[in-house]
Amino acid sequence: MEKIRKLAGKALLLLIFASCNTKLMNRDCYQQIAIGMPIEEVHALAGAPYQIKKEGTQQRYEYIERFEIGPNTMHHQRYTLVVQEGKVVDKYQSGQSSPVRLSSP
Repeated sequence: MEKIRKLAGKALLLLIFASCNTKLMNRDCYQQIAIGMPIEEVHALAGAPYQIKKEGTQQRYEYIERFEIGPNTMHHQRYTLVVQEGKVVDKYQSGQSSPVRLSSP
C-alpha cells in the first residue's frame, strides 16, 4: 500500500510539472502575434488552438481563455487568427462574462 501511495505521489508531481510547461493563449500572447507571423511561431508561443475552421483558402484558428472575475462570474475570451498560406493575415478577439451556475448538493 505504501509503495502505491509513493508511486501515486510521484505521478501527481510529474503531472503538476508537465502542466506548468503547457502553452496557452492569453492576452499577452495575443498581443505578441503579428500580421505575417508564421503559424509555426504562433504554435510555439501559444500552443495548439481549440479549433480550426477552414473557410475557402483561409483557416480560422480559435483559442479560448477562461478565467474567474468574481466569486460567481466567469469570463470567456475568444482569440481568432485568420491564417492563409501558413501566415497570420488578420486577428481579432471577443469576450463575454457569464454567471457561474452553481449546482445544489
